[in-house]
Amino acid sequence: MSDNNFISLVAIVLSVWLIPVIIRQIPYFKKKDVVARRLVRAKLPPWILLFELFVFLLSAFLVGFLFSKVSIWLHTIIHPNLPFFSSGVISVSFNSLFDLMKMFIPLIVGVLLGAILGNFISWSVPAIRETEYKISQGVVGASFWEATSKLVRISAIVVPVAVILMIICVLRS
Repeated sequence: MSDNNFISLVAIVLSVWLIPVIIRQIPYFKKKDVVARRLVRAKLPPWILLFELFVFLLSAFLVGFLFSKVSIWLHTIIHPNLPFFSSGVISVSFNSLFDLMKMFIPLIVGVLLGAILGNFISWSVPAIRETEYKISQGVVGASFWEATSKLVRISAIVVPVAVILMIICVLRS
C-alpha cells in the first residue's frame, strides 16, 4: 500500500470515529429531551432500527436521484449542447463552486425529504407503529407526528432554497 493510500485510509477511519464524538459535544445533543429521544431509539428492537435505516437510505437515494434527474433534464432543455458539469476536474474556480452545488443540493434535499418519506413508510407498518408508540409514551418529541412535523418545518425552508439554488446553478452553466 502506498503512503498516500495509507494516509487516506487513516483519515477515513479517524473521520468515521471522530464525527460522532464531535457531534455529541454540540450542546443541542446534550439537552434532556434529545437524550431522552436517543434512549427511546436505543430501546427499539434491532429489526425496527434496520428496517427504518433501510427505508430512510432508500427514500433519500430515490428522492435525491429524482431531484438530480429533474435538474439534468432542465439543464438539457436550457443548454442542450453543454455538459451538466463544467469539467471532469474539480478546481478552485467559480464554475467548480456551481458544480459542487449541483452535486450536494440533491443530497440535502434527498436526506430531508427521504427522512419524511421514511417516517411515513415506517409509520404505515402496524407492528412498528405500535412498538414505537408503546416505547415513546411520555417522551417529548419522540412521537411520529412530532418528529415528522419538525422535519416538515425544516424542509419548508431548506427545500425551496435548494430548488432556487439549483435553478440558479442550471441557468448559470
